[in-house]
Amino acid sequence: TLRSDATLEGGKLHKISGAGWKETEIGTIDGFDNPEEGIVVLQEATEGQGTDIIIMGDGFSKSHFENGNYEKIMKKAYNDFFSIEPYASLKEYFNVYYINAVSEEDHDAVPTGLNGAQQGDAKTVFNTEFKEGSTNITGNDNAVVAYAEQAIRVKGGKGGTECSANDVSSRANKALMIVMVNVECHAGTCDMV
Repeated sequence: TLRSDATLEGGKLHKISGAGWKETEIGTIDGFDNPEEGIVVLQEATEGQGTDIIIMGDGFSKSHFENGNYEKIMKKAYNDFFSIEPYASLKEYFNVYYINAVSEEDHDAVPTGLNGAQQGDAKTVFNTEFKEGSTNITGNDNAVVAYAEQAIRVKGGKGGTECSANDVSSRANKALMIVMVNVECHAGTCDMV
């Protein structure tokens, strides 16, 4: 059992077992000087509370952040998403964020044929893996959700302010989480969790 006075800090992935608990960093939501700067609000809903869309990347090392490549890719994903109907006409109903998810290494999967990639062994923040000859991509869903929850908690309130702790889990359960993988190949799936 967990001590009654134990505090589980935000920004960490907590693993709790019957014998105790262990906390580990979930990775870097990195503003380099201030972690809150690593969560960027692209738009706030102007109709209703808004449905959250959180965009993040995997397999992007720190150099992609320093040269502006990461920001460019996140904004392109945002613009491409809202260029298609019905989202183009319903844009005002969404809160959209992107997160600086810094991987230890660039993704090293190698594109193959028409679909998929041959998996490499790079250390990435969400551990995305490709299946050769398929559009299937898997990864660490728990880490993706933890990043999304942190984005909503830190910047999900009106005007990009902190969101009420009671709303975070509920909003994350309804959110769309998009992971852009640093590999140019025909792959990607929608996973309804």
